[in-house]
Amino acid sequence: MGDYPIGTLTSPSFRIKGSNINFLLGGGCDAGKIRVELLVNGKVQRTAFPDNCRDRMRRKFWNVAQFNNKIGQIRLVDVSREAHVNFDDLKGDFSCAGK
Repeated sequence: MGDYPIGTLTSPSFRIKGSNINFLLGGGCDAGKIRVELLVNGKVQRTAFPDNCRDRMRRKFWNVAQFNNKIGQIRLVDVSREAHVNFDDLKGDFSCAGK
């Protein structure tokens, strides 16, 4: 196999301001190697995986009420050599850190 870009992409920090974070997620089929993580104060607190090995994105929801007023980040993880992650339309109860 050739060289493929694999790894992670982490968002800037944001302050969780309520109970909901949601987004669209799709992608390839390599169990556990493709996912979206919610980091709160640097620790993984929520994880989501693509459904049914499809590119078609589906909305995922996380209840984040227990993390209200804490600092969060979204991390996309793709450590697969045969798949990919599709991520879009991040929404929810959060604001830029410090606001």
